[in-house]
Amino acid sequence: MHKLQLMEQLVYELSIYKFDDVSFRNELLYLIKDIIKEDKVIVVAGTIDNYHGICIGTNITKIEYLKAIILNEISKFSAIYYKRKFLFSQIHIGISEYYYNQLIHSLVIFDLDTDIKIIKEELNKIIDDKCIYIDSLFSFRLKELYDRWKDIGRIIGDNIAFMLNEKSVEEIIAEFIGSSSHNAKQLNICIKNNVIQLSKNGCDFLEEFANNIEGQEKLLCKIITFYPEKIKLDGNTIDIENFKRKLISVFKNKVVIIS
Repeated sequence: MHKLQLMEQLVYELSIYKFDDVSFRNELLYLIKDIIKEDKVIVVAGTIDNYHGICIGTNITKIEYLKAIILNEISKFSAIYYKRKFLFSQIHIGISEYYYNQLIHSLVIFDLDTDIKIIKEELNKIIDDKCIYIDSLFSFRLKELYDRWKDIGRIIGDNIAFMLNEKSVEEIIAEFIGSSSHNAKQLNICIKNNVIQLSKNGCDFLEEFANNIEGQEKLLCKIITFYPEKIKLDGNTIDIENFKRKLISVFKNKVVIIS
């Protein structure tokens, strides 16, 4: 990646590299660009020898503010990325792909705030180094996280005999996400033009999902991530009885059907 030469004097510069996974770089790039609105902050992407990276540079004086944003976004995104990857490699259960993916996602969300805090503390120590290799950070500085995640895998392994049917898996998913903190007061779900629409707190549009099994799976993952205090489901327009049942089995009395 070339250095940022568009600014005469950079007050702050940081490069983040990930080996052999351009999707990690691209998603993180999108997140950082979406949240950093300053005109004098430049965010560019590039690749060197299979290391895909993002370079952030600025000559604004509010450096601590910029660092805080970078720390938050990298910590949250990398926590989910590495935890999911690790749990997929550790947990193997003979259940349907749909329920397996939902289970892994609920385990990723479980105690995620602590994972993010641990990552942020380590990142804060090297945020001024100008260059961060994210794989090395997790391999050498964040071994504690892998020990925590191994414990989750052991819990699932010890209870694998109870995961013989969908209902049992739904109960375990509900148990794990039940310890999460709420990231939304209310989510609304409806169908418009045969597309499932998700909005937050009554009016803030979030995302659209295909009205099929794959779309419903992605929707449920998104809802698990938010773990809202209430879910309003439009019973007049959504004719997905199986999805309703799954939603209620996981979120129970948080689901309100609007007729």
